[in-house]
Order: sequence, then structure tokens, then C-alpha cells
Amino acid sequence: MQGNNYEPETGVLHDDECESFVIGTLLAQTGAIDQSREILDEDCFYNSKFQEVYKAILKVDSRGEDISIISVYAELQKGKTELTPFDITNMSSKSLVYEYYQYAVRLAELSMKRKIHN
Repeated sequence: MQGNNYEPETGVLHDDECESFVIGTLLAQTGAIDQSREILDEDCFYNSKFQEVYKAILKVDSRGEDISIISVYAELQKGKTELTPFDITNMSSKSLVYEYYQYAVRLAELSMKRKIHN
């Protein structure tokens, strides 16, 4: 796994690469949400575009629909998103076959650290 991204001016600890792998896996692999539903929430994503996509994923999932590029983009279009279909497709290309859960746990841990430091 990549190291932390630390912003000295704000003191924020995050990992953009980890966030992109988790979102990519959720978009590309059926059932991935079932592996991480209990540990992830929107605050686990520091990057606003990944946070926006994760919220859309949760809405799609809450309706019992399959999570896919198409269903998530349709959900995003209901709001004022600046993300394009190309952006969503590009995110899905960073899918993990193995170690997805470890990446999800890492995001949850970074989120807890950010909350402690705030």
C-alpha cells in the first residue's frame, strides 16, 4: 500500500491512492460493498470526488440495485455533480482483486485519526 498523504498546512492525513482503489473496486466488482459496509462511511473518503461517489454508491445500494458505473452515474446526475461518465469509468479501472478489505480498513483508520486530530 502507498504511504500517507500528509498536508502540513492543515495537518490532514489521507491516502488518495487507497481511496481510488476502494472506489474503483466498489464500482467494478459485484458484492464488494458487502465486504466493507460495516467499516466504511462517507468520512473515510477525504477526497471530495470519492466521497461524492461513495454517497451515490450507498444510495444505489440502499434501493437494492446493483452497483455499477451506470447506476452510480445516474444517481450522481440527480445532484449537482461535475463528474462525467469518463471520470466514473476511470475510477472503476482502479479495481483490486485481492486485499480490498485491507484498503477499506486503512481508510477507516485514517478517518479515525483525522477525527482525533480535529
